[in-house]
Amino acid sequence: MLISRLVENLVKSVIYCVGIYAIVKWVLSRYKVSKKDFTTPTHIDHSL
Repeated sequence: MLISRLVENLVKSVIYCVGIYAIVKWVLSRYKVSKKDFTTPTHIDHSL
């Protein structure tokens, strides 16, 4: 019972980490694309 609980927590944490990694990667790719679109630095400052 204890081992299965540990395995369950491990699987949940791995899925959580993979999800966060995927979201961060997606956001970074979106940010890079938007950076290409707005070449002027003032535009980026206003969006922040």
